[in-house]
Formats: sequence, C-alpha cells, structure tokens
Amino acid sequence: MKTDKHEIIFSKEDVQQFVQLIGDRNPIYQSAERAKAYTRRINEISSVSG
Repeated sequence: MKTDKHEIIFSKEDVQQFVQLIGDRNPIYQSAERAKAYTRRINEISSVSG
C-alpha cells in the first residue's frame, strides 16, 4: 500500500491472519493462486459486459 507520504508493506502471513480474524471470506486473501483466479474471473466478466 502506498500513500502520498508513506509506503507500507504487508506480509502475506499478516494479511492472512488479519483476514481470518475479521472473518472475510474473499478468495483473493486466501492464496496467490486464488487471487489470480479471482482476477481472471473479474476480467472475463468485464470483457463480456463491456
């Protein structure tokens, strides 16, 4: 994440732990493979509807 003044780097483990604690089931936070699959799916939907 980058703001106008600071760049913040989160580790994969920190993100996964936080997401687990808040109960977010979005697949992009579960693994790199699931994030890529989710992105491909969104891109496919966008190309069909656009």
